[in-house]
Amino acid sequence: MTDKLQTIQSLQERIASLSPAQQRLFRKQLEAKGIPWDQAVARAEESIEPVTATAIARPEKLPLSAAQKHLWVLHQLYPNTSAYHISMVLDIKGIPSSSALQQSLQNIVNRHESLRTVFLQENNQPYTKVLPRVELDFPVIDLTEAVEPVVEPAVEAARYCKQLAQTPFDLACGPLLRSQLIKTEDNRFQLVLVLHHLIADGWSRGVLFQELATNYRNHIQGKAAQPLPELTVQYPDYVLQQQQWLKGEACQRQKAYWQQQLAELPELTLPTDGIGGTDFVSRTCTQTFSIEQTQAIKALAKNSGVTVFMLLLAIFKLLLHRYTRQRDIAVGVPVAGRKSSAVEPLIGFFVNTLVLRSQIDPQQQFSDWLKQVQSTLADAFQNQDVPFSEVVDAVGALRAPGKNPLFRVMFQVQSDGYRLQNSESLNLDMPGLQLSQQWLKTEETKFDMSWHVIERDGRLLVAVEYRTALFVHARVARMRSHFQTLTESVIANPVQPVAQFSSLSSVEKEQILNNWSQGKTVALSTRCFPARFEAQVQKMPSAIAITDNARKPQTTCYQLTYQQLNQRANKLAHWLRNQGVGPGVLVSVCVHPGLDLMTALLATLKAGGAYVPLDSSLPAERVQYMIRDASPTVLICHSDCLDLKLAHEYSTKVFCVDQDEPQLIAQSGNNLAATATPKDLAYVIYTSGSTGRPKGTQLTHGGLINYLNWCLEAYPVGAGCGAPVQSSVGFDATITSLFSPLLAGKQVVFGLGETEIEALQSALSGGFSFIKLTPAHLSALQPLLATQEIERERLPKAFIIGGEALQAHHISTWREQYPEVKLFNEYGPTEAVVGCCVHQVTEKDNGNIPIGRPINGTQLYVLDEGQQPAATGVPGELYIGGAGVARGYLNQPELTAERFVVDTFSGGETLYKTGDLVTYRSDGTLEYLGRIDSQIKLRGFRIEPGEIENVLCQDELVGRAVVVVKEKGRQRELIAYVTATADRLHADRLHLEEALHQQLAQALPSYMVPAHIVVLEALPLTVNGKIDREALPAPVAIANKEKSEPRNHKERALLSIWKQILDRTDVGIHDNFFDLGGDSISGMQIVSKAYEKGLQLTPTQLFEHQTIAEQAAIAKEKSSSSLSSIPSTGLVALSPIQADFFEQNLPNPAHYNQAVMLTVEPNAQGSVIESSLVSLVQHHDSLRLRFQKNEGSWQQQYAPIDTVTVPFDEVDLRQQNDLAVDEAIARLQASLNLEDGPLLRGALLTLDSGKYLLLITHHLVVDGVSWRILLTDLCLAYQQISTSQPVSLPAKTTAFSHWTQHLSNKLPAFETERDYWIETSRPTNALPIDRPTGANTVGDSREMVVGFDEQTTASLKALKQPVNVVLLLALAQTLKQWSQNDTVVLDMEGHGRHVWDESLNLARTVGWFTSLYPLRLSLPSGSLDEQLEQVAGQLERVPNGGSGYGALRFSESESADMISPAEISFNYLGQLAVETTGFITGLASEPVPATKDLRGDRKYLFEIVALIQADQLQIRWRYSEQQYQQSTLKQLTQRFSSNVRSLVAHCEQPEANKMATADFSAARVDAGQLSQLIGKLQDRGGQAS
Repeated sequence: MTDKLQTIQSLQERIASLSPAQQRLFRKQLEAKGIPWDQAVARAEESIEPVTATAIARPEKLPLSAAQKHLWVLHQLYPNTSAYHISMVLDIKGIPSSSALQQSLQNIVNRHESLRTVFLQENNQPYTKVLPRVELDFPVIDLTEAVEPVVEPAVEAARYCKQLAQTPFDLACGPLLRSQLIKTEDNRFQLVLVLHHLIADGWSRGVLFQELATNYRNHIQGKAAQPLPELTVQYPDYVLQQQQWLKGEACQRQKAYWQQQLAELPELTLPTDGIGGTDFVSRTCTQTFSIEQTQAIKALAKNSGVTVFMLLLAIFKLLLHRYTRQRDIAVGVPVAGRKSSAVEPLIGFFVNTLVLRSQIDPQQQFSDWLKQVQSTLADAFQNQDVPFSEVVDAVGALRAPGKNPLFRVMFQVQSDGYRLQNSESLNLDMPGLQLSQQWLKTEETKFDMSWHVIERDGRLLVAVEYRTALFVHARVARMRSHFQTLTESVIANPVQPVAQFSSLSSVEKEQILNNWSQGKTVALSTRCFPARFEAQVQKMPSAIAITDNARKPQTTCYQLTYQQLNQRANKLAHWLRNQGVGPGVLVSVCVHPGLDLMTALLATLKAGGAYVPLDSSLPAERVQYMIRDASPTVLICHSDCLDLKLAHEYSTKVFCVDQDEPQLIAQSGNNLAATATPKDLAYVIYTSGSTGRPKGTQLTHGGLINYLNWCLEAYPVGAGCGAPVQSSVGFDATITSLFSPLLAGKQVVFGLGETEIEALQSALSGGFSFIKLTPAHLSALQPLLATQEIERERLPKAFIIGGEALQAHHISTWREQYPEVKLFNEYGPTEAVVGCCVHQVTEKDNGNIPIGRPINGTQLYVLDEGQQPAATGVPGELYIGGAGVARGYLNQPELTAERFVVDTFSGGETLYKTGDLVTYRSDGTLEYLGRIDSQIKLRGFRIEPGEIENVLCQDELVGRAVVVVKEKGRQRELIAYVTATADRLHADRLHLEEALHQQLAQALPSYMVPAHIVVLEALPLTVNGKIDREALPAPVAIANKEKSEPRNHKERALLSIWKQILDRTDVGIHDNFFDLGGDSISGMQIVSKAYEKGLQLTPTQLFEHQTIAEQAAIAKEKSSSSLSSIPSTGLVALSPIQADFFEQNLPNPAHYNQAVMLTVEPNAQGSVIESSLVSLVQHHDSLRLRFQKNEGSWQQQYAPIDTVTVPFDEVDLRQQNDLAVDEAIARLQASLNLEDGPLLRGALLTLDSGKYLLLITHHLVVDGVSWRILLTDLCLAYQQISTSQPVSLPAKTTAFSHWTQHLSNKLPAFETERDYWIETSRPTNALPIDRPTGANTVGDSREMVVGFDEQTTASLKALKQPVNVVLLLALAQTLKQWSQNDTVVLDMEGHGRHVWDESLNLARTVGWFTSLYPLRLSLPSGSLDEQLEQVAGQLERVPNGGSGYGALRFSESESADMISPAEISFNYLGQLAVETTGFITGLASEPVPATKDLRGDRKYLFEIVALIQADQLQIRWRYSEQQYQQSTLKQLTQRFSSNVRSLVAHCEQPEANKMATADFSAARVDAGQLSQLIGKLQDRGGQAS
């Protein structure tokens, strides 16, 4: 009976994949085997009833099928994606009749309603409409007619095919099918067909091919009047019947199955190489099994009673288990969805997706695992009728942008129903033609990874389609190869436990085990550290060994030579030996860092004992536990480090250094005879323990000296003066600084500061050999570098960084500004003597810095759960072997047995099981991924959350506790969550939190005390009763409203300015400027407005002090006479941006303007405006600048104030068309004169729509900030003149000429930036150009605008990250999607108004200050939040806001390698608004034409200008129509718009459950909720503009 049931289950899977006709044949086979058909298709009556020929009454607005609704929503979110296009290319040999082909296709369109369907919406609800007639466009392209073809016809044909496949469809207009015929040779053609997935599926391809052949044959043979048999049903009939089924009980029963089957489904976490985002660009790689391998696969499947699909699916899931270490694995599997013979001949979207979930047990035999997969598959096929989107909703799956809900990987084995679609050679009877099928890649995929197994010519072909934003080709190729190796292993022994199968080839296994895993083999030293130190004493007895800057009294620096230190240690060592100290005997040391500490440690080692370091800053309770647990023979201490009364209770001999030192006078200063061997203990260090108590790790002399010998070889210990000791002696990383300098004749220096950070800051200029520190230390030091003068020659030779994961951002400043400092990433747990693996950072390292390779005498193995070597790129647990491995844990034999295991690779030695997850990179270096268990690494310390939780639970009011680490930007914080009784919770929450903080501080080290304690009524739980850590709320600060109100006149003035500029009312004095949506442009406005109100702030001060309270504290109140009103005169040095302008050598440099068109009151007086403009020119000196070319060089100088006039015209253009108006404006634009003036003119234009004021200035004398100043002053002057008052404008600030001179004086300081700018200016891959030989002049330029509505703009401004950061990341994503370039150089425009002297103030200075500088914009890896942080970091690293680039670029020492290679310029102007006080009522909506001479060459391929006008963000893309097709720009701008919207949606979501617009990918299918869905989408600006 068992065999019969297995057969039934395997046949059920076949039934689901076969066509109805094939199912009928199959039924006969079943009956021949004695298997009842009803049993084979159990519960078939619950499936969708066959679609009948009886037509159902159709509503006027036809509904979408469930699958169509799912896909329609995706199209709204990603309208430009081609991932859901079905593309086909038929290679035709012969000469086809184009008219017959066209008519054949037209017949198919006429026959199938789905091909005439369009998708419309009303009130945000989608519906379909079948058009009565659709005329199919059928262009014929002849590539053989070109006289001199630029490219090969085949290449050009591929371009046409790609363009047709990737061009988005308009769902509302249709048709959703496009075709074209391409002639490549005299008898070679390509027929290209592209359909949207909404109207077709893979099965439909075969239907289309068959009908095309039949129609074509009939046309050629004169049988065109014989149409195909009429279809009994159409796709809308199927949809209507599906809707009825979805409301029935059978559907609810199937849904219940999926709800149970997919509950609590974990996300598959495949190792990746990128972040993915919303980029679905794809590639495909393939591999073919040999005929023999294919036959073996089929034989094993047959012998196992399963199909080939089941067998390969079981192996594939095993592969995923190896790659993810997950046991709960789910993959997607497509099914045809055509269970009725009536729908078999239809073209339509029927396919469905099943999620197959299985739990793997590594110890089970593969044959049992295969049966489990078989059973799961059978159950899934019995419940296959529920549409995937309904399953997603029923399960309540979490969704995230760029991720498919429920599964990430698709797996498919070709079934018989798809053979025609997948065959390369098509046996279609088309007279005179031979056809073959070519795979046309849309270059976009729907899933992270899709595996297709197809049989061709007796071989199984494996094609892996993958997202290039997630995976590099090498990783996918390895994975594909591992699948093949794993398959071979299963075939060889199918009853073996799954954990024992190897996915490694013999070559890869040899490379990993015998090369990458092995450190350099060295002989174990027979001399321990004391002997080595004594040898150094003999060499350099008078050299300084120890410097102690903190020894009391602190009136001088204490130093000991090597001989003095040796003698001092010898005396204490002799005393220790007299107390019984020898090999294996422990000596606890609780001494302040300094001379006494080093003496105590060295004496203990010389006596043959092992020291136990105790940090006196630890809570007394913890120190007491360590002493009790270690039971030391001797305790060496300072009197103020321990309670000596308690110390004497431990039955331990106490030596108090500051009281008992006289006892040593009589001791010998000679060296002792060595008693310790390399196998004896050297020290015991206590680390955090999972049982709630610290555990003592026992390290040997052999391990210590092996590490120190390697240090001397790998690190520049001998290059500097030694090393500082700034970290606790209880932190094992300190060993490097304590001991390695003493083996190289260098110093160990103590007491450089009261805190670690102070000590590190002092050490930066100490000339040290190295500094040992953690990534957290680097982050803390970074902001201090700007305030500290560092002598480069006194920099440390190296940083040795360890303790926690090292990221590129931790070391970015050092790599860029101090490249001479070597950076080493050292990895090693306490159980392996500080460090066992190291990597020297290189220029190529980004993101996660690797931990490198094993040190000398060390073996590192990366093993999976079955202790098999993990493959390259596959995560595994790190096991450490070799000389440095600890002896175990003191007094904890069970834990020692658990973590220290037998080394099966070397035969009997010991391996330490680290609990750390790592992976091999392709070059053999190791990358740290995180912890397997709950242990936390934070700021270099290993923390067991259980220890903290135990202390918290000691409070009688605490019920439960959980401790986690949460990310906050780039910072990681320890958060504790506790439950308390309801009465205590409501009455005394704050007091409880404070009490718990005090309790923790008394019992735990400071690094183990959480930053926040959150008191909850109950901890959130999963359905399985486990704590739901993802649902734990973020700590919320309690707002103090009293502190938000202004307290003085400065704060009141600034508060008013902030509210005006930021257009917000919810502003407090402690709110952060950038968190409220501020940026550099609005910052300049605040500086200017503050100056008007008598407060002096510089832009630098504004960015350093980002709250009103801080700004008010440093703002100076200016006196009325603080600045001169004397007009500026004489020559003026060109600013860098002016020099850049003249370098372009334009044909008409006088015509390069900035202009604004303003709406004004109907009664605005032209004469008053003219007088007001004259007042502006007299007040603002830059408007009087004149330019002259002398001996090939341009100069500028101020014209005398009494010679300046302002031309002003009043022009009546009523009843004139737009062309006449533009021509009139163009004449005014061309009238400026650089040498004689004017450089400012105005015109009052009267149009049919009202009065407008046109202001034109040459760009050489103004910039964007200048316009805000000028328009404010213009309104004031107009008001004063019109009311007969004297003109009195706000005092001007530092003259433009003074600033250019100041910039020149800064050149020596800017020289330190030169290397940065040279690196930034390195060329990148060129951007694609549609027509490379096309002209690029101003006259050829066109503009395409991307607009965002008010709500999207408001959301964007409200984000944590500045607007320009979001826009730049969206731009980087767009350019990557278009050009495949990860890095592009942009020319950025900044306001340029930087000052480095508080005496300078540019708040109200008019002139062209713009800084133009290159930015090397790289699309970083990581999550979207990390990408935003990294792009922000790229901007932050631009020195001095880019001002130094122009100054250096146009200095006398100009470098050719500093010329920017940028092909794109980017300028974010911020809020573009005009104060409407006075006669000006607003800014005209249309841009002003003719600002530049049309003959001038454009500098860039794209000029991208972003601005906010009327509360709506606009992105203007300028390009040459001679170089780019409009369709290219449309595609680019639409992608850019989509990327911006996705980022906004992502950033708006709460941290605990980020869901962006892609969350709608599996929306419910009922109309009401879909309406809400689209409403939300529109609210967020989710539709393409």
